Amino acid sequence: MRIEKRKLLLYVNLENTHNHIPYSAESLSFRPVCKIIRDKYIKLFKNGHSPTTAIYTYEDNLHLAAADEKELISLLADRAINPDYNFVYNLFKKYREINLGARALPLGLFLTSGESKITIEFVINKLKSILPQNAFFGRGIDLGPSVFVTDDSAAERNAIELCWPKSGRFLCVFHVLQALWR
Repeated sequence: MRIEKRKLLLYVNLENTHNHIPYSAESLSFRPVCKIIRDKYIKLFKNGHSPTTAIYTYEDNLHLAAADEKELISLLADRAINPDYNFVYNLFKKYREINLGARALPLGLFLTSGESKITIEFVINKLKSILPQNAFFGRGIDLGPSVFVTDDSAAERNAIELCWPKSGRFLCVFHVLQALWR
C-alpha cells in the first residue's frame, strides 16, 4: 500500500461478525484446559483414581453442578472445563512419574544359602536398620512399603508379614499365570 500526498488508496471496513457460530461444540473443544480443572484432576489422582474413574467422578460432579440441560451440554462440550481422555491420561502419566516414580526400584538384594522365614526376616530387619526414618515416601520404616510383589514363596511372604504387617503382598504376574496353566 502506498500513501501519496496523504490520500488513502484503500479503505478497510472491519465488522465483528463470524461466518460460524463462535461458541459451537467444535470450537469449544479446542480451548486449553484451565489450571483449576487441572488441579481438580490432580486431587482425584491423589485420592487414588485412575484416569477413567477420575473422568467419571468429575463428569458426575458436572452433572450435579449444572442448573439445566443447556448448561450441562455447554459444560461437557467445553474442553477448558471438561478435558478429553487424552489430556487426562497424559496428566496422570506426568503425575505418576513425578509423585510415584517412573519405575519401581528393588528395595534390596540379598543372597542366602537357604530360603527360611527366619533368614529372610533377619535380612529384612538388617535392611530396616540402615534405612532413613522417612523411607518409603514418608511412611517410615515401621509401616514399610505399601506394596510388595513376591514370587510364590511362603517363607518370603511370612517374613514380610512379620516385618511389615500393613504392607500389601501380591504375587508377580508370572507366578500367577504359571499356577493357572499347571
